[in-house]
Amino acid sequence: MQDELLLNGSRLTLEQRKGYLHLSLSGDIATAHDARALGNALERAMERLGVRRLLFDARGLDREIASDPCAEIWVWLSARLYVQMAVVLPASSAELGLTRFNMTGLSSQLPLRGFLNVMDAHRWLDTRMSGERRLSQMGIPAVRASMPPPASAAPAATTDERVEKKRSGSYHTGDFEPLEPDANGTDSDRHR
Repeated sequence: MQDELLLNGSRLTLEQRKGYLHLSLSGDIATAHDARALGNALERAMERLGVRRLLFDARGLDREIASDPCAEIWVWLSARLYVQMAVVLPASSAELGLTRFNMTGLSSQLPLRGFLNVMDAHRWLDTRMSGERRLSQMGIPAVRASMPPPASAAPAATTDERVEKKRSGSYHTGDFEPLEPDANGTDSDRHR
């Protein structure tokens, strides 16, 4: 099932898919009134179809949304009338716009994520619907600090002593003794 709604300067295409509503927006959202009309249209569609998961494709927007309608859209998003929403941002948003969108959503604890392509958005929404745990949800044990080595009874060598040991070749950190050169000038195998 596919519906089209004309809103002031934009066109919203709705298509019900397995478990979510795929929305494509083209045109322009120029005013806060346009943004409210879009929010109302989404609410009516979700209510009529009984679907609260959305994949919202905004790549068809003609230009960047101005600050007033953008603020109105964030008011609608913050109302949380949806369960989950994946938003495909226009290419003009690039990585910086995507990061800003996602950080704003995360800081507001909203169940939405932005993407730059439909496949990634669909995959995120589909994984969330199936209940699978994503890698980002799996607990990774915290790295524990190692215990400092026990203090030895012998005083620590000074910097000058360590430099002298290194120059003489007798400085080593392991439990093995350094190899002594044999008559041919190579290291002997006496420790093997």
